[in-house]
Amino acid sequence: MRTLHTIIILSILTTGLGCDMFTPSPTPRPAPPVAATTQPAPAPVTPVTKVAPPVKPPEVEPTIAKKTDNVMAIINGKTITMDQLHHILVDGYGLAIAQNILRTELVSQAAKSKGITITEKEVDQEHERALKLTFAMANSDAERQQMLNQLLTSKNVTYSTWRLIMRRNAILRKMIGTDFEVPDDVVRAKFDKQYGRMVVVRHIETKNHARAKLVKEYAATKDFASLAKEFSSSPTGQTGGLLPAIGPDTTQVSPAIKQVALAMTKIGEISDPVQVSSRFHILKLEKIIAPKKVKYADKKGEIAAALKEQMIRGAGARLLDKLSAAADVEFINPSLKKQAEQRANEKP
Repeated sequence: MRTLHTIIILSILTTGLGCDMFTPSPTPRPAPPVAATTQPAPAPVTPVTKVAPPVKPPEVEPTIAKKTDNVMAIINGKTITMDQLHHILVDGYGLAIAQNILRTELVSQAAKSKGITITEKEVDQEHERALKLTFAMANSDAERQQMLNQLLTSKNVTYSTWRLIMRRNAILRKMIGTDFEVPDDVVRAKFDKQYGRMVVVRHIETKNHARAKLVKEYAATKDFASLAKEFSSSPTGQTGGLLPAIGPDTTQVSPAIKQVALAMTKIGEISDPVQVSSRFHILKLEKIIAPKKVKYADKKGEIAAALKEQMIRGAGARLLDKLSAAADVEFINPSLKKQAEQRANEKP
């Protein structure tokens, strides 16, 4: 196994400039050959002493810059260092950012071992795909970008971290490929979920079958919502027994209730008692939400492409989990090491 280390390397390159050496002429002249050299004059007996001092070597500039490298700001004469900012940021947000950096490095190493590389254009394409998938309701690229900025701000995630994730996803996409086939029945089920028929029902929950039959008899002549408030043992009784809209992929209600509800066809229809565990339910059909006027053939390609993208992302996530599980990660920074240990000891 390979060990990933968090290493901060500060490289300081110092360059020197050489000076040309001139030999003084044997004949004494008032001309300045001796003054032009960087060698000290033999004796201050000539006008050489009036010559301007040599120009400071250019090494001075980097020396000045180095003195301010660690300065964040100066307030009322007091210097605030970057170290102070660094410690606060690492303690507050360091682990999440570090993990993204390490995961991206891990994926990059795996890709490199297979001779796989990516370009900035491919990272941009991954960014565009993510925007369209995440903010499908937006009307333009500009609006999607604005929504992304708002999301990142609300999650305390920097745009640099977002780009890092996009780079990692682009590498994963190239590693796993895009040769995924979506079965037609899966596409059809997705179409039915988005555009298919749904129903709205009220229900009354009772503790036994006999009581459920009695409620059904009452419902033939009395207001169902009022009966729900009076007889239902479910908390929904306080709202007249109204349930959220039910469709083929609804998971908020039991399969038995969903099956009976979707089989009802007439508004006002009242079901026979439906048993769910030890309780019994009476349903009344309140509303039918007809399929939108969209043809399956017109939406099949679009839905298949969206499902394929989900499959690619799922495969990428599984590959990332596999690589992460096989890697040895050692945090050197004390704060990050402590945070990682605390995270590992948290109960799932």
